[in-house]
Amino acid sequence: MCLENCVGNQTLAQITPALIDEFKQKRKGEKDKPATIVRTLNILKRMLNLAKKRRMWLREVPPIEMERQADTKRLRYLSYEEYHKLLKHCEAWLKGIVTVAAWTGLRKGNVLNRKRDQVNIFAKTISLDGSETKNGENLIIPVAAPALEVLKEVSRVVHINSPYVFCHEDGKKITPMQVQRAFKEALKKAEIQDFRFHDLRHCFASWNRQAGVDLDTLADLMGPKDTRMTRRYAHIGPKHLASAISQLEKSYGEISTNLAQSNEKELQHSP
Repeated sequence: MCLENCVGNQTLAQITPALIDEFKQKRKGEKDKPATIVRTLNILKRMLNLAKKRRMWLREVPPIEMERQADTKRLRYLSYEEYHKLLKHCEAWLKGIVTVAAWTGLRKGNVLNRKRDQVNIFAKTISLDGSETKNGENLIIPVAAPALEVLKEVSRVVHINSPYVFCHEDGKKITPMQVQRAFKEALKKAEIQDFRFHDLRHCFASWNRQAGVDLDTLADLMGPKDTRMTRRYAHIGPKHLASAISQLEKSYGEISTNLAQSNEKELQHSP
C-alpha cells in the first residue's frame, strides 16, 4: 500500500490520525520495515507542513506517531585520526564538501544546495530554508572553524554561472552522484570501511558529545525532527549554540595539537 493509495483521494481535512494509523498498520501487515514506514510518514509530514506554512490550507498538522524501532539507527562515526586520513585521500573539490558536512552536521543535499547568500562569513552561520529541513522550519546554525575556513576560501571565487557555494570550475553544479563516486574512492584509498557520506553527520554529533555538549543543545544544532521537538528546544538561543561550537573547536584543537606532536616525534625518530 503506497502513500498515494492512502491519501491520494482524500482532502486535507480527511487526513486524520486514524487514517494515518490505518496506513501504518497495513504497511506493517505487508512486512515493511519500520525505517521504510518512517521514511514514508516523513514525506507525508513534510507535505502537510508545506500545506500549512506555504499555502495556509491547514490550521494544524495531524500528529504522526513514528515507530520506536525505527529510532534505532546506525551510529558509525570517525575518530579524528580517521577523519584526517580520509581528508588526505579526498580530491581537492571533495575535501571542502566533506569538511563542511563533518563540521556542520548538514546532509549531503543541504551542503551541495547551499547558496552563497545563505552563508554569513562574518556571523559564522549557515541558514537553511524551511523547504530544506525535515520539519519545515527555518534553521540557522553556527559554523565551527574547520568548516568556516573552507567557506572563506570558496567565497573568494565567485562563478557568474552558479549561485552555489560548491560547484565545478566551469560553474556547473556538483551532483550527489559525483560526490558519491569520489567519496567512495577516497574511503577505499584511506582504508576506511563501513562508512557512508551521511555518517559525517554522526561524526558531528559524536564529536560534540565528546566535547561535552549536552543532548538538548546538540538536538538544536542538528535541527529538531518535528514541531514538538522545536518547541522543546525553543529556549536555547544563538549565544548558547555558539558556546557549544566553541567547546567543539577547543576539543578538536587539543586533539589536533597532540596528533601534530606525535607525527613530529615519529619523523624525528625515523631513519
